[in-house]
Amino acid sequence: MISDGGAPTPVATIEMLAARLPHLQLLSAYGATETTSPATIMPRTQWRGHIDSVGMSVPCGRIKLVDDTGIEVSRGTPGELWIAGPMVVPGYWQRRSCCARHRCRAMQTARF
Repeated sequence: MISDGGAPTPVATIEMLAARLPHLQLLSAYGATETTSPATIMPRTQWRGHIDSVGMSVPCGRIKLVDDTGIEVSRGTPGELWIAGPMVVPGYWQRRSCCARHRCRAMQTARF
């Protein structure tokens, strides 16, 4: 089993690994620094059908894809991920201006 995270692994890299390791089990996860743990996980039994995906939201998380104005966009449209849940940090240590800019507390308890 190989696990990857931090950023999506390029499809070409996954295809190369799958070709060289026919019994490969891949566990992909994604989480921003501010989530302290994964926000999405691709089950290791499902990655072959979804090699361009970082997985599904963890059960305690909520994810929304929005445009530059914060309006939710449809699947396949470029946008920014908003992640909410108990894994989102309540703020940046001694950096209140960053907290306001990144909406830390609001995202920790967001209901969307």
